[in-house]
Amino acid sequence: MSDGPRRLRVAVGGIVHETNTFIPRPTTLATLRAADWLAGERLVAAYRGTGTELGGMLAAAERLGLEAVPAVYVAAEPGGLVSAEAYAAAAGALLDALAAAGPLDAVCLALHGAGVADGVDDLEGDLLARVREQVGPSVPVLATLDLHTNLTAAMVAHATALVPCLRYPHVDFEACGERAVELAAGCARGELRPVTAARSVPLLTPPTATDGGVGAELRAAAEAWRERPGVLHAAYLHGFPFTDVPAVGAAALVVADGDAALAEQGADALADELWRRRERLPVERPDAAAAVAAALRAVATGENGRPVVLAEVSDNPGGGAPGDGTRLLRAMVAAELPDACFGFLCDEAAAAAAHAAGEGARIALRLGGASGPAAGEPLAVEAEVVRLTDGRFRALHPMERGRQVDLGPSALLRIGTVEVIVASGRTQTLDEAIFALHGVDVARRAVVALKSSAHYRAWFAPRASAVIEADTGGATSAAVERLGHRRLRRPVWPLDPDAPPTRPLA
Repeated sequence: MSDGPRRLRVAVGGIVHETNTFIPRPTTLATLRAADWLAGERLVAAYRGTGTELGGMLAAAERLGLEAVPAVYVAAEPGGLVSAEAYAAAAGALLDALAAAGPLDAVCLALHGAGVADGVDDLEGDLLARVREQVGPSVPVLATLDLHTNLTAAMVAHATALVPCLRYPHVDFEACGERAVELAAGCARGELRPVTAARSVPLLTPPTATDGGVGAELRAAAEAWRERPGVLHAAYLHGFPFTDVPAVGAAALVVADGDAALAEQGADALADELWRRRERLPVERPDAAAAVAAALRAVATGENGRPVVLAEVSDNPGGGAPGDGTRLLRAMVAAELPDACFGFLCDEAAAAAAHAAGEGARIALRLGGASGPAAGEPLAVEAEVVRLTDGRFRALHPMERGRQVDLGPSALLRIGTVEVIVASGRTQTLDEAIFALHGVDVARRAVVALKSSAHYRAWFAPRASAVIEADTGGATSAAVERLGHRRLRRPVWPLDPDAPPTRPLA
């Protein structure tokens, strides 16, 4: 006797890498192995209950009574070109896991959308093609995407539906994962028939937050289309300008339920909304000295007791930057910025020297500046070792809530009026967890400095008296027109004033 209808089996996994091809250091197989390379129950244990795409997928599967089949998930910090060996190994592991999973009713993948491997300009499009070939034409294959996707025709063609996030900071990652599984279940049951329309919008623009200004206007437009009857998902893809491949640029995407005309109408409307706002997208930010001067003024006039937040957006590890830039820290030390803390510089050698010396020791160091000219010169200092840690903590930020972070041996150093955390690993500062690990209460500091382009805003902006963003000329500078793209499809705005409003996907 049957115990009831068979539960739908939905595989979950993915490969996530945001590739900055202007960074000379490649992302190797060893890099991927040292990051998140998880399979089976280890994947579930690491991501269940987290504010991530995988966390959302697992939660939705449980809520809907589906069997989530964990495959393989590989993710590393944004960085340089993925080696051919690394991509082959990661893709092979995922495909092998899907093959070993048995009969599947759907596949849900967490992808980025700006992955580039040696010899593969479109990592996600290539991967989706290989997954589609393996599972066949009838199994729904859905994928979440980062807002900074460089959308391609291959991604659209080989996925049953794409579910990009709408917000930057990406506080909706978990919701996107949930949505992908909901759509996958609907497709597997024959209740939904997704059709996708997408428009490539030839814009080369810096990352633009969606919590205010023109970014918020565009987000609202996409959300309004998503609420229309018959629309399953709608989103803008801002593109990732720090990659040099033909597909770089923005896009508008609408997924409708069996109504191709509705999807086309939505994609046209959203593309038009984006193009009309293009001249408002570029943002000029102060350099290090001007940003520190602004922070001093803000501290002097602040009355609510909350800190001033200084964000070095141009040395953002979340966009592939090395995170060892010294220009903002140098300006803070020179200005004797009062009661200030900086979290953090990626400097494995400085962290090791601090651990060797021990807490309370005074040591001479050359901080940061090891990655090249974009980082600035190393900063020669005499520092007091205030606190030593193992660099392990759990993220508080909505987009990664509960995820374990391991930055390796780390230390809090005091240089005059400024305290700075140095860590062996590399990531952007999303929330106050790394400060708390080192005994720093950011709520009691006058100035809190960090390296991040926008994600930090979700945590720090509501807790700050003022937010000041500094462009110090690093690897993720907003001056994207100066990067020197050689393979970018032209014409593209603002490099080419005569660029057309839309073009076919690459």
